[in-house]
Amino acid sequence: MLRIAKSKQVPPDGAAIVDNYRVLHFDELPILFVGTNKFSTWIIGSLVEEDDDRKVERYFHIPVTYQTFAAFLGGRVSYRDVITNAGMVYMVDKSARVNLSTHYVMEPSLVPSQYLPSTDSFCPSQEQIRPLNYVAKLQGRLADAQSANPADLRDVQVWLGNVIETAYDYFRNVLGRPVALMLPSTGGSFELNYGIRFEQDPQRVLFSHNPELYDAFAQKFISFCVNDLPLNLDAITAEERVGAASLSSPALQSLLDSFTEVYPQPDGALRALKTSLREASVYLGKISTTTASESYKQIALLNRTGFGRDLSEQVLGVVDDLYNSLPLDGTLDSTDVVQSDDETRDPPKYTIIVYSLNRDTRKGYARIRNQDATWSQPTIAIEGREPLRGTEYTASLHNDKEIDVLGYARRVNGKYKHITIKALAKTYPT
Repeated sequence: MLRIAKSKQVPPDGAAIVDNYRVLHFDELPILFVGTNKFSTWIIGSLVEEDDDRKVERYFHIPVTYQTFAAFLGGRVSYRDVITNAGMVYMVDKSARVNLSTHYVMEPSLVPSQYLPSTDSFCPSQEQIRPLNYVAKLQGRLADAQSANPADLRDVQVWLGNVIETAYDYFRNVLGRPVALMLPSTGGSFELNYGIRFEQDPQRVLFSHNPELYDAFAQKFISFCVNDLPLNLDAITAEERVGAASLSSPALQSLLDSFTEVYPQPDGALRALKTSLREASVYLGKISTTTASESYKQIALLNRTGFGRDLSEQVLGVVDDLYNSLPLDGTLDSTDVVQSDDETRDPPKYTIIVYSLNRDTRKGYARIRNQDATWSQPTIAIEGREPLRGTEYTASLHNDKEIDVLGYARRVNGKYKHITIKALAKTYPT
């Protein structure tokens, strides 16, 4: 079995799953599963090996942030990346002879390569479930102590409700006018809970429809907004070429495919979808400006279903200060000059200073000089799967160091707005 000589036995508090347990892949035994510990931290777990002689099953339990949890369930981060980027790895030995578990902790770097999952170990696709309600978990600062400044919450409650309503708004002739309602909060963290109700006008709604048919799209819409929208502004604001077979953004194309399944006018679906996304970007941009408050640093959006032991949460994504880059009017002015690098060519070199970076999502902010010697602060997205800890990116972050990267930039009126980084300049393959 995996040796534990360099591991330390620890109490079960951080490692044990006590709530929200859900199996993602099963084969005689749970192979891959998730749940939360006593601190409400999400854990991704997996079966490592079995010792038939000792009748012991050994599991990995990996505590993760909401960003990592959402990225893993959404297929954007592999399980191997989850382990190698983790702060710690718990090993849990479960005895089949007696009802007893032993917990150990070890550094991710000490996990032998033969016990790491493959590079393509992505989460199996999960069945979409009917949302009972939408939940916004406020995280960081005062929110961790289950409190917040009322002034910080007043507008955020409205803006989050507007995002949820926007996901259903184009179906009002079928379902009725969507209204997001505040629901009672629950213990354990500072949360805003929303339900969705449809106010029907008998003269306009001619037939009865099941709202569940539209929930799958609403989930995908909100997930796109809180994961992909900042990096797809070009595709959302640009007019598509006549006769184009598909959109330039695969993520937007996938959302459009889901939209056309329920939208009654397929010919106008793209324009309608872009209108909704631009409207949602207004609210998300405003929400992001409040993350600098004393109340919280970010908001995790999720669906919660069921009750009691059957309660389950599905994380949709996280809104943080990355959304400060969104145009607050929901679109670009007609006089704005938008320039984007040609992605059919090799990526140009840029010199940047990273000043904000989330190692889980690989997104953040950088400073870069414009041609007129002024500075821009574009969002950045670092492609690849290698751990960012100890790289030039984090050195730039901690030491205010300039680094050279290769990537594709987007500029508005000569100011850098976003850079998709392909690699460090000196490591880019020739």
